[in-house]
Amino acid sequence: MNIVFITPPYGIEERYGTKMRIKKGFLPPLGLALIATVLKEAGHNVKILDLPVYDYTLGDLKNILKSFNPDIIAFSAITPTMTKAFQLAEHLRGEFPDTTFVFGGLHPSLFPHDTLKHPVVDIVVFGEAEYTFLELAGALEKGKPLAGIKGVAYKERKSNKIVMNQPRPIIKDINELPIASREFFDMERYAPLPNQYKALPVTNMVTGRGCPYGKCTFCFEAGDLKPVWRRMSVDRAVEEIRYLVDDYTVKEISFSLAKPTGRKYFLIKTSKRQRYILIILPKSLG
Repeated sequence: MNIVFITPPYGIEERYGTKMRIKKGFLPPLGLALIATVLKEAGHNVKILDLPVYDYTLGDLKNILKSFNPDIIAFSAITPTMTKAFQLAEHLRGEFPDTTFVFGGLHPSLFPHDTLKHPVVDIVVFGEAEYTFLELAGALEKGKPLAGIKGVAYKERKSNKIVMNQPRPIIKDINELPIASREFFDMERYAPLPNQYKALPVTNMVTGRGCPYGKCTFCFEAGDLKPVWRRMSVDRAVEEIRYLVDDYTVKEISFSLAKPTGRKYFLIKTSKRQRYILIILPKSLG
């Protein structure tokens, strides 16, 4: 299937309440990259349109999508971008009446029923989406019913009734997931804010999932969605570092990994990883 993922525009001025027009402060959305990698390895044709780093007009976006001929258009949204996601979907629905519109990301995962109330939304993928989206794409491709696909909520075509399937269990061993391919991005468009890096090119890595506490009421990792804290192994992290250095000549990596309860563990593991980095990076970067 032809599957396109879209992240709605979300500029610096919206995020930080400033009128600055700098084109920095963005890193690749690795959650989408990982889902896309899993789908591509299964034989699907996948594209990611990360709109915050592009200046596409609506016409540009429509032309890109027409040339791709998507079977699925999937929006990844957080609460501040839901309105734009809905607006984009409304504009695109008329051009792609036979395409399935899927919503996912933090906000739809927390509020799948409310998200599905919008007339443009066909399906919501909630929770960890790698295997959910893979199963969903397979079912849509073969015309199979969606009932029983864990991690999916949808509207029945005839009755428009909202159906909430059971949540999908978390992925206990995140080392089984592939490296999130960066081939879906124009890596030159990404850089953190100017005071948050020292050398380019710079990119990001996610080496842990979940939260050991899950009690902060303001956080998506609390309540019903509270996932178990899981760590990537050092060897798996080093493998991804090698990939980034060898394929993209990365000079700096922003890690997203540590939770307070794992401090002692990660002090030990970080020490090991830093020894690996000291061996790998100078040799690869010259």
